[in-house]
Amino acid sequence: MPLCPYGSVPKTGAPAYVWLTWLDAQSWLGLVWAALSWIGYLVPPVLKEINSFCATEPPQPTPISNADVEAAAYDGQKLEALIQYIKDSIYWNVWSNNCVCNPNPAAPPSCTNGWSASYVPPAIGPAGAQFEVGTRFTSLQIGAQFSGFRVWTPQAYNYAVGLTLWTAAGASVTSTTIAAGIPAGYHTFTVTPVTLTAGADYLVSMCIMPGYQYNESGVAPVSDVVATWVNHLYAIGCGTFPTLTSGGWEGIQPILCVAAAPTTPASPPVPPLTTPDFPLEGTCTIQDVCTLIQQTLGSVTLVRSMVDLMQRRLLPFAWILGTAHTGLTGTGIISVQDVLGAVVSMTVPGGWGSTAETPRRLIPSVGSLQGSDGTSYSDNFQLHYENELIFFGQSWATGIRYNFRPGVTATLTPLLPEP
Repeated sequence: MPLCPYGSVPKTGAPAYVWLTWLDAQSWLGLVWAALSWIGYLVPPVLKEINSFCATEPPQPTPISNADVEAAAYDGQKLEALIQYIKDSIYWNVWSNNCVCNPNPAAPPSCTNGWSASYVPPAIGPAGAQFEVGTRFTSLQIGAQFSGFRVWTPQAYNYAVGLTLWTAAGASVTSTTIAAGIPAGYHTFTVTPVTLTAGADYLVSMCIMPGYQYNESGVAPVSDVVATWVNHLYAIGCGTFPTLTSGGWEGIQPILCVAAAPTTPASPPVPPLTTPDFPLEGTCTIQDVCTLIQQTLGSVTLVRSMVDLMQRRLLPFAWILGTAHTGLTGTGIISVQDVLGAVVSMTVPGGWGSTAETPRRLIPSVGSLQGSDGTSYSDNFQLHYENELIFFGQSWATGIRYNFRPGVTATLTPLLPEP
């Protein structure tokens, strides 16, 4: 499902460019970062121009599990998938913090109705223990924003009343405490607006202390285009996520509206990981860092020299021509050292078979070359062109063995690696 079906633009005050780095993963993941930090360092930084960045929705990654993190330690494909998940989530997090969704141009702002403000639900109680009572609902519209709580009370609540918005999984999204208590009747309490995910279930709840009555009704709120009402729940103990079905619809409902103004897209969900934190050094001095840097530089220098060596012999960008050996016929060996291959120029007897293209391909081959260490030979390289470039990829060879068919005369020039 698209996060912004009507497009998205940079929010007011957004920078001209944004970086996407592992630091964004750290701020988004919070405490979970300690378990995934070793993967975050594998994500290269990316710089994006804000207008093109905000115009394109980020991918919505599939949530990861403890098993995915464990498998990434030994399965290369799982590691790549985990790195891609971090990349996609960084993209989404930066996008949600710097961009806003365009409103539906055809739809006026609308809010979920629920009960009428004048409705008086039945009083129940008093409560014999602390309860957390709540109403579960489904947010239907993309860009719908939760901005507060609608509360009905049959009597004044002379205690600090906690109001909470939960996800269906029991995570607190936002909350507020009415320290002065709540008078009897219908009241609303606002919070900083939060954009909800379309199609997801949420729950609003409040605390009921012992000795206080609370409202509970058999009349269900009327569902509309903004929200549908799922069920009514309670839990024993204030601040506890309600999971038990109560006797009726509770006196608390959300203030949920689809705004006509641009809305902030939802942030990516934090994966519910419980894997241990990645182990780090408990204490570290400046000298420890300097020593580690010196060791790292030494290792990098060694790796660089080995990579250069392999590149110059296996994937050369250029080469040096050795001494040309002319007038070669029949079979023989020329001595070489650290050779890449050879350039062969040949003259062949008239009437030798060939194809019609240019340069012509000689059929059958007019000879072959092999790498040799004096006693053993590589597989041979057949020669089919009058001027041919052959790469052995066999730096161990101390000689090039040639075999030319009768009547063929050749010049053979070794190819040597760059110094």
